[in-house]
Amino acid sequence: MNWLFFALAGSIAQLIDGTLGMGFGLTSSTLLLTLGTSAAVASAAVHAAEIGTTLASGVSHWHRDNVDYEILKKLAIPGGIGAFAGATFLSSIDLSGGKIFISTILFAWLCTSLSKCISN
Repeated sequence: MNWLFFALAGSIAQLIDGTLGMGFGLTSSTLLLTLGTSAAVASAAVHAAEIGTTLASGVSHWHRDNVDYEILKKLAIPGGIGAFAGATFLSSIDLSGGKIFISTILFAWLCTSLSKCISN
C-alpha cells in the first residue's frame, strides 16, 4: 500500500477530528480498513499517530495545572489494566474473519457520531 493512502486517510481523519473535537481513531481506522489495510496495520498506524497528539495534549494540561491527580489515578490504573487485558486477549484469538465485522462496526459508529454532532 502506498504511503499516500495513509496520508490521505490521516488528513481526512484529522479534518474531522479538528472540526468535531473527536473521532480521529475511528475515522482513520475506518478509512484505512476501507482502503484494504489489515486491521493490525490500521490499528498500529492510528496508535502511532495518536502518540504525539496525546503526549502534546497531556503536557499542555500538565503545564497549565489542569490535571486532577485523584481522577487521574482513578482512571489511569483501571484503564491501564483493561488495556493490557484487552490487548492480551485480542492477540490470543484468531481475527482473520473479523475484518468485515470490525469495518461495519466502525462505520456504524462513525455515522452515529457524525449524525449526533451534526444534529447538535
